[in-house]
Amino acid sequence: QHAPCTEEQAEWLIQNYRRRGYEFRKTLSLDYRHWIISVRLPYSERPPRPSRTFQQRIWR
Repeated sequence: QHAPCTEEQAEWLIQNYRRRGYEFRKTLSLDYRHWIISVRLPYSERPPRPSRTFQQRIWR
């Protein structure tokens, strides 16, 4: 779920998610000025790979 955003930001997000084929939902926030975009991201069968950012070469 994204933070509340303006109409232009919401349309840009929707355009990007639609192009990638993700499910999304656009709802109006309680202040009736901003939009909230909720996205269902795809599920992967593989577990996430551990980050190697902080690994020393000798540990590999």
